[in-house]
Amino acid sequence: MPTREAALELFGFGAWVTVSNLVGSIMVYIDRFVIGAQVSIAAVAFYTAPYEVLTRLGVIPAALSGALYPVLAATSPAQARLLHRKAVLMLLVTAVPLALVAALLAPFWMSLWLGDEYARQGAGVAQWLAAGVAANCLAQVPFTLLQARGRADLPGKLHIAELPFYLVVLFPLIRNYGIEGAAMAWFGRCAADAVLLFALAHRELVGLAMKGPG
Repeated sequence: MPTREAALELFGFGAWVTVSNLVGSIMVYIDRFVIGAQVSIAAVAFYTAPYEVLTRLGVIPAALSGALYPVLAATSPAQARLLHRKAVLMLLVTAVPLALVAALLAPFWMSLWLGDEYARQGAGVAQWLAAGVAANCLAQVPFTLLQARGRADLPGKLHIAELPFYLVVLFPLIRNYGIEGAAMAWFGRCAADAVLLFALAHRELVGLAMKGPG
């Protein structure tokens, strides 16, 4: 029979996962509403088209994280550190180069796909978004590590803390630079999120190593 302590631990874990997913979803979609309000509804299309294409690269870290999660949850701290490093290296030779190539060739593939007008208005957006996608792909590894080691509260708290800062930056950037400003804000959030998640994962791994094997 499950104990009361185990039930409370499971509830707390699920609650923080829900919080992280909810706040993360708000930060993913809020920029479109702000663009529609501050620029125009038509401008939303120039922003979402490259966004929807580039974020498809997320299937690579998603597949990797799905395979890593149960192993990271059950393995020793030393093995978890090794797997974390290998996963980051794998993304550095797969998803990240693809995102950077997409950024460099943004004017070409956007013109070929959607026409010159989309390329003119959306190429700069695509380049900022591609850089953000690269950072976001890498961030999936420490995010998975923290959740797998039972610290779902850390990404959840981080996302709650990030939201007001993101909004404070998002509104003026869109007001001053339009849809490219929205892409700048999104890149900045993804980059900051990645740096902080890596720092939290490193701290967690160091703490586990100090506790010894198990």
